[in-house]
Amino acid sequence: MISKLLYIGHNLEKPKTGGEIASKNMQIVLKMIFEKNFFRYDLKYNSKIEKIFSRCIFFYPGLLISDFKRISNYIYAVRPNYVFIETAQYGALVKYIKKHFPHIKLLTFFHNIEIEYARSYFSLKNIKSWYFYVLTKYNETCSIRYSDYCMTINENDSKLMEKVYAKSADCVFPFSVKNTLSEGEILKLEQSKHEIHNHNCLFVGSNFFGNTDGLNWFIQNILPKADVHLTIVGNGMSKAFSNSEKITVFDYVDDLSVFYNETDFVLLPIISGGGMKTKTADALMYGKAIIGTPEVFFGYKIENLHGIYICKSENDFAQAIEQIYKDNIFDFNLPIHKRFTDCHSIESTILYIKKFFDRISKE
Repeated sequence: MISKLLYIGHNLEKPKTGGEIASKNMQIVLKMIFEKNFFRYDLKYNSKIEKIFSRCIFFYPGLLISDFKRISNYIYAVRPNYVFIETAQYGALVKYIKKHFPHIKLLTFFHNIEIEYARSYFSLKNIKSWYFYVLTKYNETCSIRYSDYCMTINENDSKLMEKVYAKSADCVFPFSVKNTLSEGEILKLEQSKHEIHNHNCLFVGSNFFGNTDGLNWFIQNILPKADVHLTIVGNGMSKAFSNSEKITVFDYVDDLSVFYNETDFVLLPIISGGGMKTKTADALMYGKAIIGTPEVFFGYKIENLHGIYICKSENDFAQAIEQIYKDNIFDFNLPIHKRFTDCHSIESTILYIKKFFDRISKE
């Protein structure tokens, strides 16, 4: 019998956040593995009224009561062997499917261990934070209890899952992004070395506290003393930062390649948040040197790569910026790009996930 997989999530034609990019690439990987036997049920983005109603019954935004019946009908029509849930925040749906279709193997994708985010927001005096904490705890607990396989994108999240829920991940799904550089473009970048250098560093990420907190810290403590200009690109970032003599801000753009190709290095001063960072994979793909905190390298295979600077203090960042120019490693770095293609490209992930499905198909 040919295995079928039903993916339940959003239709992400133009993903804007790291989480949306991770989900989009997950769809690409699964579709390439299952081909004609890949099916997708698209959840819709709710209106404000629908979001309020969903929250009243502990459904995470994006999920409606009407979806449950439609999903049931779709499962009866498709008869999948596997159902893949886009996020552990849809635990109420995971519970429903397992109770109504116990023979189907349920796989749930944990972008992070979300309860840790909920705790960072939590305040005894804030009713909204109480609700967000309970909502997250309920749905994540349901996902843990009723999923046949829980998937994280790095070992750290798997360990955190075990610490919080006494269960580790069944599969660490290697985070990957599409390799958009052709062999011709790589050759051109190799030949144009030393033409990019302009004392500019780049940060790519949306207006989200996990991004803005670290950037604010860098701008206040390091940027005034560093001989670099900072370019910030991300959805809603013009609301959080303003253009100045040392900062240029762009909101959502269609093509990031220009920014990566014209920067000396990628700056990633992230000080909070879990999961793996899409921006790290993108920087590796473009063969750029990276200066960042330990958090941005979680799950990435960066051992023995020249041009990767892991910084834990203000002094570390200042020294790394000086060193990157002393070493002249601000150009396209082929070894960094190759590490990406070997370990974090969609092609490498497909091989890994195929082996996972081969294993669980025999259970």
